[in-house]
Amino acid sequence: MPMNSPLHRLACLMVALLFPMLAGASEPQVAWEEIADEEGIKVFQRKVPGTSFVSFRGVGVMSSDIYDVYSVIFDIKNKTKLLSNCAKYELLKVKALGNLVIYSRTEAPFAIISDRDSVLETKVTFAPEEKRIYARFKKGDDSLLPAQDGAVRTLKLKGEWILEALEDGKTRLTYEVNADPGGLLPAWLVNLGSRKLPLKTLKNMREQLKAPEAYGRARLIVKYSYDFKGYLPADHPVFAKIEAEEAEAQKALKAYQSEARFP
Repeated sequence: MPMNSPLHRLACLMVALLFPMLAGASEPQVAWEEIADEEGIKVFQRKVPGTSFVSFRGVGVMSSDIYDVYSVIFDIKNKTKLLSNCAKYELLKVKALGNLVIYSRTEAPFAIISDRDSVLETKVTFAPEEKRIYARFKKGDDSLLPAQDGAVRTLKLKGEWILEALEDGKTRLTYEVNADPGGLLPAWLVNLGSRKLPLKTLKNMREQLKAPEAYGRARLIVKYSYDFKGYLPADHPVFAKIEAEEAEAQKALKAYQSEARFP
């Protein structure tokens, strides 16, 4: 290609336009800033580069072990009691164990604002070498279920749970969420309404853990569907397999999967 040809000039222009984006992709993440510490739960925020929105993260230690904490997260029926401001949480599709498509509706924090709803895809990764479980979620395929009456569809949403088994049998739990709720909302109002979500959600987790019977089905399924080797001591009850109980777990798993709106 001649150095001064139209094609060469066009190529140079494309590189000039693309280079800032490529350079920006390698920029370091903005540091987290602590904004609250309540009942042993710390809340952090950080700006989302290129937007006026803020990500929020809550971190707290749960007195229960990682098996019980994950069972609460696995449980679908009681998600509205766990997630702050969650009005509806429905299983849409089971792609695989730990890979689900979910419909979630969040109540607006202010009366003048419409609810927001989302189709989310969740994926769980066990990392025993780190003694961690990662449960990540992100915006899914909106065509599966359009926005419902009275709700505005969220434009962007992603986040994660990080469960870390501690030596004393407790669990360090991190909950992070980053969302663009869509609609005509100023970013400062969105950020104001979102900053308490991690704190309230982690407090709700502590309450859920006090009533294991409420998520008993999830505990049963999790016990026979996941391997907690490397997370818990060898004498933990999760490793005591009982044939009759395992049969019940298989029935419970089938019932769980059958509740998906789109099998």
